[in-house]
Amino acid sequence: MPGKQSLSAGDVVPGEMLGIEASHAEVLSLLHQSSFGEGSWSRDSFARILDLPTSRGLIYCVGKVPVGFVVWQKSLDEAEILTFCVDLQWRRKGISRLLIAEMLQEASQQEVCNFFLEVAADNYPAISLYLSSGFTEIGRRPKYYQREGGKSVDALVMQLENF
Repeated sequence: MPGKQSLSAGDVVPGEMLGIEASHAEVLSLLHQSSFGEGSWSRDSFARILDLPTSRGLIYCVGKVPVGFVVWQKSLDEAEILTFCVDLQWRRKGISRLLIAEMLQEASQQEVCNFFLEVAADNYPAISLYLSSGFTEIGRRPKYYQREGGKSVDALVMQLENF
């Protein structure tokens, strides 16, 4: 796939990838809070989403410490990333790429052909990650995200086809 970067074993901090369960809701909420602040999801929000049979997710732990996760929802042969974050101190260590790669591998085994996501137009590191993973911009939602002080930011709608 054009632009997709591969990882070698030495590129990623050694850790363990686990499937997310509803019992992880509290730790997911704490990680989400550290990444998104006031716009973060509560424990109850995560618990409700993870109780749905269409929800899937992965959490990456270094030692016993959860440092990042991705949650997505599957519908027939499509899926959408609902939320994705890596703790600030663990960023730029290959964990995001590893989470995406594992998510795509798991989803392909479930016959998912297309992935979608929305990302804030000012979240340049995330946009770069998604582009380098093969996602392309297919649309924009004007003033979708609200920031402190009343500022709004567009959401880019991105898609990865036939991965």
